[in-house]
Amino acid sequence: MIPDYENFIQQLSGTKEWAELEKHRKKALLGRYLIAPLLCGGLFLFGVYFFNIGAVVVSVPFFIFMYRLAHKNYSKEYKKLIMPRLVTDMIKSFSNADAPGKTSVQCRYNQSKHVSEHLLFNIPLFGKYKADRIFLEGEDFFSGYLGSTDFQFSDLTFKHNRDIPFANQDINLTVYNGLVFIADFHKAFEGTTTLTTRTGKIYRRLTRIGSQMNSDSHEFDRIFRITTTDEITARYLLPANMQERMINLRKLFPRKGMAICLHEGMLVISIHNVDFFESDGLKKLDAGGMKRTYDEIKAIMDIIELLNLNLRIWNKRAKRRG
Repeated sequence: MIPDYENFIQQLSGTKEWAELEKHRKKALLGRYLIAPLLCGGLFLFGVYFFNIGAVVVSVPFFIFMYRLAHKNYSKEYKKLIMPRLVTDMIKSFSNADAPGKTSVQCRYNQSKHVSEHLLFNIPLFGKYKADRIFLEGEDFFSGYLGSTDFQFSDLTFKHNRDIPFANQDINLTVYNGLVFIADFHKAFEGTTTLTTRTGKIYRRLTRIGSQMNSDSHEFDRIFRITTTDEITARYLLPANMQERMINLRKLFPRKGMAICLHEGMLVISIHNVDFFESDGLKKLDAGGMKRTYDEIKAIMDIIELLNLNLRIWNKRAKRRG
């Protein structure tokens, strides 16, 4: 349902945001390929000339730091200038669809916000992250609705502040990093069923609720490990056609660990070890610089269509929106 990438490029090219970002890209290129080498080269030569080994050693990590800083600063401008416009054009394309029975859609983007802690901690999957000295960071918050389905998603990082043994210091260790997608499931139900992939990194603190069960599909059980508080409900939620859709969902992110939680009428998908919506290096936008971001948004929005979430079952009505 999302328009082709080429259409997005045509809509964005010629805008003031496009021109402004190109200025920032050239500035980042200057910092990466001229200023950083000059500063680091000067530091290296200073160390060699004055026999200062420390300066020689520091010059290499300093260059790496400056190299990455150029991309980080550019990526911030990329998000500020391009992401709101991309989301706006995406919504406009949905609204202007000519097909009968067109889908209503709304999507908002906020670079500095994330899925709320209150909502996350009401989901059993993240129960163990509600602990002392664990704090949440996040960015790139999308929220809205597509057809009958409310959704929200963002990048999230949980960090655990720990003391360093035999030292009067502490350190923040990452205990979760990834994207969390939350949507209204198309069936009404109670209880919790979790699916975790058997391949890809899964963070230890993610909670599996209930007892382990097997489905009727060997292929499905080969891909996912299932636990549930109610096996009858789990089988109601995971008929053969939904299992097939879940397998296709897995194919969107084949190398990443994933956890899927069906909880009290909600669908929660956690994709581990990803950092979405960043600029693809310092590429020009018309040379594929926006393609990765487009593909990431499309893959996540496609979840709603892929899992057929807009097909409301008789005992679950769409929520009213003011």
